[in-house]
Amino acid sequence: MFKSLWISIIFVIGLGLGTSAMAVEEHQHYSMHDLDKNLKKFKAAEDSKEAQAALQIMQQTVESYQKHLPSKLQKLKAEDAHVVAYQGLLKDLLKEIKKSRTAACC
Repeated sequence: MFKSLWISIIFVIGLGLGTSAMAVEEHQHYSMHDLDKNLKKFKAAEDSKEAQAALQIMQQTVESYQKHLPSKLQKLKAEDAHVVAYQGLLKDLLKEIKKSRTAACC
């Protein structure tokens, strides 16, 4: 039950993040692909060890996004609405991944 709820939450936030970004650089495209691939691994995980491994990679990917904005967002000021929205979605996604990691370990 909790696993499906967390999957839904992560998917919705990830979808919002993907659709709200103005542009995605090539390396971030692969990272988004990794995020999607590990979400699928998380869904298919048969034990907590597999789920934790997928969530860890997802967490690292999102943390990388926080440090490296897409090129079009880098041209904007930090207080621009697009940058603020992008960073806010990343922060929300990271919170949900951390909650899922906590739930998957117990």
